[in-house]
Amino acid sequence: MTLYDNVIDYFKACNIALSERFVPYFTISACCHMINLENQKREFALDGGRVANFRMHVFFVAPPGFMKTLMLMKMLDGPYSVFGTTDVKTGFD
Repeated sequence: MTLYDNVIDYFKACNIALSERFVPYFTISACCHMINLENQKREFALDGGRVANFRMHVFFVAPPGFMKTLMLMKMLDGPYSVFGTTDVKTGFD
């Protein structure tokens, strides 16, 4: 089972509507962030002689109350979030 499958299962277990539709973008962005952090340390991927940047920004636009903050909190905030028990620094306030 992959990280992607585990994250989808976690959101389904939390009974979050439409999670299978929106969670992939947040998961992919987080994985790109983790790869980017490691590449900044070890420099294993170069682009034109410079360290490649793998960041993928996600813009989630919706009216108030349409789970923007909920998605971020479930991914980043606290010990029960997806990345809450990892060494990834999230900075969610």
